[in-house]
Amino acid sequence: MDEFRVKAVCGEFGESGDGSVIHDDVLRGKKCTFIKMDIEGAEQAALKGAENLIREQRPKLAICVYHTPQAIWEIPEIIMKINPDYKLFLRHYSITEAETVLYAI
Repeated sequence: MDEFRVKAVCGEFGESGDGSVIHDDVLRGKKCTFIKMDIEGAEQAALKGAENLIREQRPKLAICVYHTPQAIWEIPEIIMKINPDYKLFLRHYSITEAETVLYAI
């Protein structure tokens, strides 16, 4: 793991005040081609924190949408408001309600 990634994971850059990392601050000036999120219900806030990055660089996204009931419609709505050029795909990987991922390509 390189030094930048370790610092980003540890929250040393772009803290939002609650200890979470704001992607736009962490990745400013860096090329980002893929974002994967499985962060236990914080996906909506994280997407909003990556708004500029998603709008400008249009990375592929793999976002979990099963942590809260409303995530399955809120997350696609957030993504399409940020960048309406995405095509969305939903994939379910389990026989239970967990492990549902929204892909934005």
